Amino acid sequence: MDDIKTAAVICEFNPFHNGHKYIMDRARSLTGARYVVAFMSGNYVQRGEPAIINKFARARAALSSGADLVIELPPLFSCASAADFAMAGVAAVCCSAVADYLVFGAENSNLEELMKISEFLSREENESSYSESLRAALSKGMSFPKAREAALDKLGFKVSGLISGSNNILALEYLRALRQFEKGGLCGGLRGRLPEPVAVTRLGDAYSEPDPVHSEYTSATAVRGMLLKGCAPDSLSPYVPTEALEVLRYQLAESRERLLCADHMSNILNFKLIELSDSGADLSEFAEVSPALSSRIMRTALSPMTFTDRITAVKTKDVTYSRVQRALLHIALGIKKSECELAKSRGYAEYLRILGFRRSAAPLLKKLKASSELPVISKAADHRELLRTALRLDNIYYSLLASEGTRIKNEFEREIVII
Repeated sequence: MDDIKTAAVICEFNPFHNGHKYIMDRARSLTGARYVVAFMSGNYVQRGEPAIINKFARARAALSSGADLVIELPPLFSCASAADFAMAGVAAVCCSAVADYLVFGAENSNLEELMKISEFLSREENESSYSESLRAALSKGMSFPKAREAALDKLGFKVSGLISGSNNILALEYLRALRQFEKGGLCGGLRGRLPEPVAVTRLGDAYSEPDPVHSEYTSATAVRGMLLKGCAPDSLSPYVPTEALEVLRYQLAESRERLLCADHMSNILNFKLIELSDSGADLSEFAEVSPALSSRIMRTALSPMTFTDRITAVKTKDVTYSRVQRALLHIALGIKKSECELAKSRGYAEYLRILGFRRSAAPLLKKLKASSELPVISKAADHRELLRTALRLDNIYYSLLASEGTRIKNEFEREIVII
């Protein structure tokens, strides 16, 4: 089984589109890999909101469009900062012990330059020169990404435009995580297998482009926007592979599950803040909530509003929109810093949850079960205690899917996807 060459991608597929298929196709052509494994976010995504369609539907779209196996990323970190999202993804990839390559998209795929910057950040982040420059930039009201870019520029790195794109930011974090893993493994004694990094130039529209501009490769943001505006699936055909489009058609016409966005979390967050305000709780115990942000949120606690309106109400120029959105999501879901720190101390990933696979990938599955340092889970009901946190988060997600008069399957009623 040692000749089963495999490429891994860390992804969200929210929803799956042509750009995602391009990355997987390039993963095969650049590496000669026989299999592509997608380590995919579950029902919540890194920007801090519920995925537009459920994880099993997104796994089906991926499998029908080029992936051979889909494994869920650690749920606590699928909606975390870029650094923790990347570390959890790399931990899952390494501990699976089946990936020869880690392939990722980047606005600038100059791997040599990206590695140079990631090595500096890993080596110098706590050194006075960098730390002082970073603090000075933050004190001017810059967001962290902008402050980091300014600090690196001041120290002689010509990074303007190189680390500002969303995919480049994640690419740097993947490389830093790989470097940390190479130097000493992860907490919890996990060692795994280190894959070779491969960068692919991202094509088409920018990650956050709200409307389609490129004729073939638009952003997931634009595709979500079209879906949430009620556009018919056929109008997405220029941007979504045919097989993945069939999954969207099913979700819209037959599944009876509504499409989700951040504002579907509004009532849950409103109720949670009223409850926390009444108890006098400190919101900074929740993941990614600073004391300053806690105070601003608490001042709005008794004012019912939409999720996105609350982001606007508490955001300041030194904090990114996504950071505030993730903080509010963590409050709504009850994800605390202590819970995340415990998971980090255990190596970020505590199991590998299979969401779906192709029958032709049977040799890869056999290798995964033989090689993985972590439990490989295909049936949730057999691992209730290990999946306790994930089940809590998923049950909240499924409660959002139902419209009046609709019964929605819970996590135990959903089966892994096999095609």
